[in-house]
Amino acid sequence: MVRLLSTLLLGILGSTFYWSQSIAQTTGKVNIQHFGEADGFSESLVSYVIQDSEGIIWLATWDGLRKYDGYRFTTYKAHPGDGCPLESNRFHFVEEDADHNIVCWSGEHYYLFNRKTEKFEPYKGKVKVRVYHMPEEIGRVYRALPEYRNINPHFLLVDKQQGVWIYTYRGLERVSITPKPLIPEKSEIGSSEEYVRAVFVDKDKRLWISDKNGYIRVYETRDASQVRYLSPSGQLSVTPVCFGSNAYCFVEDHLGQIWMGTKPHGLFRLVRKGSNRQYTITQYVKRPGDDYSINCNSIYDIKEDKQHRLLLATFGGGLNIVEPQSDGTVRFIHHDNLLKTFPKDVKNCRCLELIPDGTLLVGTDNGLLTVSLKDKYKDLRFYHNIRNPHVASSLGNNLVMDLYRDRAGDVFLATSGGGVDKILNNNYLSDKVQFHHYSVKEGLSSDVTMALTEDMDSSLWIVSEASLSRLNPRTGVSTNYQKTFFDGGFTFSEATPVCLPDSIMVIATSQGILHFNPRRIAKSDYVPNIVFNCPEMIELPAGKQDFHVSFSAIDYNKNEEIIYAYKMAGIDNDWHYTRSNELNYVGLKPGTYKLHIKSTNGDGIWVDNEKIITLRRKAKFNETPWAWMLYGSLLALFLFCVVWVVRYIRQLQNEIKDIRLTHKEQIEVLGSRIKEMLPTLETPEEIHEKVSQMSEDDMLFSQKLKAYVEDNVDNSELSVSDIASAMNVSRTVLYARVRTLFDSTPNNYVLNTRIEYAKRLLTRDKVPVSDVAYRCGFSNPKYFSRCFKKLTGKRPSEYSEGD
Repeated sequence: MVRLLSTLLLGILGSTFYWSQSIAQTTGKVNIQHFGEADGFSESLVSYVIQDSEGIIWLATWDGLRKYDGYRFTTYKAHPGDGCPLESNRFHFVEEDADHNIVCWSGEHYYLFNRKTEKFEPYKGKVKVRVYHMPEEIGRVYRALPEYRNINPHFLLVDKQQGVWIYTYRGLERVSITPKPLIPEKSEIGSSEEYVRAVFVDKDKRLWISDKNGYIRVYETRDASQVRYLSPSGQLSVTPVCFGSNAYCFVEDHLGQIWMGTKPHGLFRLVRKGSNRQYTITQYVKRPGDDYSINCNSIYDIKEDKQHRLLLATFGGGLNIVEPQSDGTVRFIHHDNLLKTFPKDVKNCRCLELIPDGTLLVGTDNGLLTVSLKDKYKDLRFYHNIRNPHVASSLGNNLVMDLYRDRAGDVFLATSGGGVDKILNNNYLSDKVQFHHYSVKEGLSSDVTMALTEDMDSSLWIVSEASLSRLNPRTGVSTNYQKTFFDGGFTFSEATPVCLPDSIMVIATSQGILHFNPRRIAKSDYVPNIVFNCPEMIELPAGKQDFHVSFSAIDYNKNEEIIYAYKMAGIDNDWHYTRSNELNYVGLKPGTYKLHIKSTNGDGIWVDNEKIITLRRKAKFNETPWAWMLYGSLLALFLFCVVWVVRYIRQLQNEIKDIRLTHKEQIEVLGSRIKEMLPTLETPEEIHEKVSQMSEDDMLFSQKLKAYVEDNVDNSELSVSDIASAMNVSRTVLYARVRTLFDSTPNNYVLNTRIEYAKRLLTRDKVPVSDVAYRCGFSNPKYFSRCFKKLTGKRPSEYSEGD
């Protein structure tokens, strides 16, 4: 590690950092992917392999034709009773034809596999069977690999990404060679774990590294061949010596003094004594009874403001402000003395960021605090921003791990569980600060983020426990570096990384430091083709409302998990992110939709490979405008009828309220009136004239009614309204009086009168039945016959013959 870090520090002075060159010159890492049941590949001898124009792998095996899309194998073969023309499931050769279908050789015949129908059919074209020959230089390299020593591999294919498909006694394998992973470097002290707590570069460009074991190492540019250790006495010793405290942060003030925040041993000040290799050390800890001593010995971050005050983020005591005194001493301002306005329920502070206008941002375990330091202590107002589950632009998570202000002036927050948040509009002094979120949903490798820094190209580097992400703040696109990019069994620490002037990034880990040049860690620019399990134009029938689609970005070098972005134009306009290669849409409304899908490649790089599927769903009749117009019209008609009937019933009630009828008789009258509105033919009932119960007025009414009906018996258009008008009463009164006098309705009374007149005609004049019907006011002879038989028990013809 000494040699590597010495080279690193010489690179700060202008030399070339040799690490990236050595990576390019050494043999890479051999990746062997073995395919088995978990991938959908059952053990079977592979005869021939091709990669089609879309990038999909097709295999001729002794157990069917197989397709591989980077996720799973699909097998196509004959089954009993399926009508497949294959005589055997043993395939020897495959090739792609001009229509992108697959020509197969099985048994003694050739077949065409139609990719749209997924069915085999006999093939009549000409086929020239070829034998695959591996390029000699590639075969020589792979045969020399230790993994294939003493094995006779059968080379099947070199795909478009230089992956070699091999069949051995172990089964089917794909072999690729990638650059060696990055490995952290430890010191030579010999500890099994070297958890780095902090990294720092001072104004003399020396690199300071503190670890969990209590060592503080300093790499000096003037003597890059050696590492020195800070001793408890303040000497930078060549001999390894433990300082004895865990330093979590460093800062160099305007006087060149080094301040170290530790846990749990308080604050240390290092003042040079003569040379850069000797310091006078002063320690500040909490002293009982001294209100102006530091109130907490666990310090996570330090900043210096324009008034040359030190600002401390303590884990347990909130914010401490260090004020230098005229006698060379310092006093600590906090909520236990002059800083009364600091929220006492927010004691666990983790990180700080100063804005040039004097605004301080404090990241805590319970959200973000902001305050302007221009005012007096008693007038300081702290604004508190926390996550609001109902406001999308609120803080992503309350546990703020790190704060970083980039060269463009934007402030970013690393949160544990909510990804990274960017403050919008630079409106810091508010309880309603708005944030833009970057999370796994938007392409980050993890939402548990711990530290932030910026490289020389203005990219934001985001540290998670097991991965790194490089975010382009201008485009919002992130590049992820996950477990396949590293080796050594380590995790990243919460320490804020540093970017050295020569672009070299130094990141703290649990096994030393990881250092690299971001400009030289190239990732693949391969653009995978996206293929679907359906055509690019889909017509959904009227009865189908759900849509399922699966897709694959054809990239077989999956160093990182492929992430997809999708949006359905017609439903939403925002990109959504997923690691699944399947989508389901339920309850689609009629219309035309466009499904947009794009992806990262196998190295986690977003590429320009967007594909679009057009989906048209036909409407059922009940979903068309005509149906809704019809439904609306029927509803309006129904409501009109209801209103009309209600008004009609109320009118009838008003008409009979002055008539002396029992409640039952009133209901019968109302029922008769309502029945009159129905388009039905009334069935005649025999009438019973209540002569003995009639008054003189009733007799006069009865005689007048009988005379009028008999005079108009041949009028087929005779109605209840006509009778009521002739009797000078309302229809309701007519119904009521006819019911009282004859136990009948007016219509039934008329029918009985017509039948009586018909009986006289049949027995007197021997008139034909149809003529009798018309002369008695019936417009339908059949109806006349039915009514006649109902009242007399005989048909009209039988009645005339009998009499």
